[in-house]
Amino acid sequence: MKKKLILFICCFAAALMSLALQVEQEDPELDRLAAHLTGHFHSGAQAAADSSYFEIHLHSERIWPMRRDGHWLYVEQAAAGSLGQPYRQRVYQVMRDSANQLVSLVYELPEPQNYIGAYKKPGAFEQLSPRQLLLRKGCEVWIEPSGNGFMGETQPGACGSSLRGASYATSMVRISSDSLHSWDRGYNHTNQQVWGAEKGAYVFVRQ
Repeated sequence: MKKKLILFICCFAAALMSLALQVEQEDPELDRLAAHLTGHFHSGAQAAADSSYFEIHLHSERIWPMRRDGHWLYVEQAAAGSLGQPYRQRVYQVMRDSANQLVSLVYELPEPQNYIGAYKKPGAFEQLSPRQLLLRKGCEVWIEPSGNGFMGETQPGACGSSLRGASYATSMVRISSDSLHSWDRGYNHTNQQVWGAEKGAYVFVRQ
């Protein structure tokens, strides 16, 4: 009888611990942010209204859904005329840091050409692990709630870049359920902008 009681207590404690962990892992705000970031977007309407912007397609799909260290997204961007030749492929880890701040960590892929169009192939990342990714230190985007959506940006001067003579890059985002405003710019060592949109953010509308 005593052994049965001990076994019951142990099972009950384990069940409570499991329930506590499930409750701890629930984060509706983080889930909403990841949902807003996931999908197919493009800037066609903006490009049609202003020729200084290109029509860009952005695909973002969740990968590794069983992981519990945030939401992992594969992100691919390409010009409308060359969808099979994306100019940017990244993996984002959307999570909370130790101070409970929302943040999107940015990673580069090994051999990214092997993952072109992988947003259409759910199993494309099964043989890849986060340990194989290259973290872009300083390029994380710090995010906070804003109205019905979110806003975020990189830390000033923290994200190194050598693209087109740049020394560092900045990113600013505004995220809602139906659109993603993204403004990426590169600056040289004298703080002059050398790439990126000059008038304002690209407006990607959810399709």
